[in-house]
Amino acid sequence: MQIECRECEGTGFNKNLKKYTIDNKNIFDIWFMTIDEAIDFCQKNNKKVFEILEKASKIFLGHLKIGQPTSTLSGGENIRIKILKAANSTATIYGIDEPFKGLGRTEIFGMIQFFNKLIDKSKTIVVADHEEESFCFFTKRILLTNQDNKLMWATPTTERVCVRPKNGRTPP
Repeated sequence: MQIECRECEGTGFNKNLKKYTIDNKNIFDIWFMTIDEAIDFCQKNNKKVFEILEKASKIFLGHLKIGQPTSTLSGGENIRIKILKAANSTATIYGIDEPFKGLGRTEIFGMIQFFNKLIDKSKTIVVADHEEESFCFFTKRILLTNQDNKLMWATPTTERVCVRPKNGRTPP
């Protein structure tokens, strides 16, 4: 059970901050905006924050509130936040566990497009997932199985067909 402080409305901010505004919005107003709402606000006020929020929206996090506690996020939302954070790192290889968890075909395709942008920046992406809807977007796959308590790998022999991007890009 979580009890919200009446004075700070659960933000942790001093209530005196309400008197300071940017475009008629105080920190409390911004704190309770969704990412998609904040995109519009930040586009004219803070380009760097706008770019980060826009990337978050593209990987289907636009419904989250700016000040939303991480304890309320689903496993898939947490994974996508980690992917967003990693995308700005200097790492060249990413290992991602179940990035498509809880996503439908359209969202999976959106994530693939996000991964393609990382690949365009010379990044290597290794994905571990059992979401069959995602399999057809990958040209190189390894099937891991347990045989006699030993981890075995093989190249799948059956290929699934799925809709490719209109721009003709080969998925990762």
